[in-house]
Amino acid sequence: MYGPWRAEKYLLSIQTKKESKTKRENRELTDRIRKIHTESKQRYGAPKIRHMPYA
Repeated sequence: MYGPWRAEKYLLSIQTKKESKTKRENRELTDRIRKIHTESKQRYGAPKIRHMPYA
């Protein structure tokens, strides 16, 4: 039989888990896409945002 400590250990492992490299890169890319989308007056498509500088 498992005790309540097992649930506590699981919750602690979730809270202290580091973000993976892939997840961080995906989050940064999504942030960049959202920024460009906002700067292009929320237009969609490459021809409409191609003039945007890439950082």
